[in-house]
Amino acid sequence: MSIFKNKSVALIGPADHIATFKQAKRISFFDLVVRTNTALPIPEDVEKCTGKRCDVLYCNIMNDATGQATDLYDIKEFRAAEEAIMDVDFEKVSRFYDKFKFNKIDKRWAEDLAKKIGTYPNTGFQAICEILAEQCSVLYITGFTFWQSGQYYKGYLNDERLEKKTTYLKGDVQVHAQAPQIEYFMKNIYTLPQVICDPILEHLCETEFKFIK
Repeated sequence: MSIFKNKSVALIGPADHIATFKQAKRISFFDLVVRTNTALPIPEDVEKCTGKRCDVLYCNIMNDATGQATDLYDIKEFRAAEEAIMDVDFEKVSRFYDKFKFNKIDKRWAEDLAKKIGTYPNTGFQAICEILAEQCSVLYITGFTFWQSGQYYKGYLNDERLEKKTTYLKGDVQVHAQAPQIEYFMKNIYTLPQVICDPILEHLCETEFKFIK
């Protein structure tokens, strides 16, 4: 059975307000806390605002610092697509996966999702869709602005290409295009009764994204 089924989940993204918006107490009440990519080790300012928990790590990029930092957290499950690990020898980092349950994201499911959205989504957006598909009871989404905030929190990424938030083509499908992800979110996710957005994302949905409904 899925780790998310009938569980309340807090999904913490990399938007810069995560380092200043204090919500550690609220997050502590969720059954599972999920983080993405190079969120580990958690910077001190982010930890003060969100707590130290990381029950599930969705990771389509990996570096040694993140892998080594997994010793500091009680991770129950690691999710990734093997072919999605960027710029890293999969065998080199696979030693870290022996510490906890490693669950590969189904390639066909991921490709079908990309077709539905119209782009290969960011790791966090893929996590949103998969957690909901696995029937969580509540999904609290924080630290996501669809690149509207301008930057990730300091210490999240050290890859210049990713920090620039560029899109690119994978075959004939664009990767990380934000407009189709916003449209899919507004039409298929935002109004679901089990979905709760943090105030920053809620404001975007009710102002800049509202016309998409």
